[in-house]
Amino acid sequence: MGTSTRTPLARPGEVADYLQKPEKTLAEWRSRGIGPRYIPVGRDVRYDWRDVDAWVAAQASGPNSSTPAA
Repeated sequence: MGTSTRTPLARPGEVADYLQKPEKTLAEWRSRGIGPRYIPVGRDVRYDWRDVDAWVAAQASGPNSSTPAA
């Protein structure tokens, strides 16, 4: 799913599909304070795709990542 075809705010199911993780995992990450930033909208949760993409990029490791080697 390219950023041009996505709405600015995503539902947890859309992000779960994108990350290939169950929605329950996203809910667990939210309760543990990890994972992509999210936006509470009343009783619902939304994700800004820019935050999701930034979080994914920050997870990168290995020789091509921007993380310094130990």
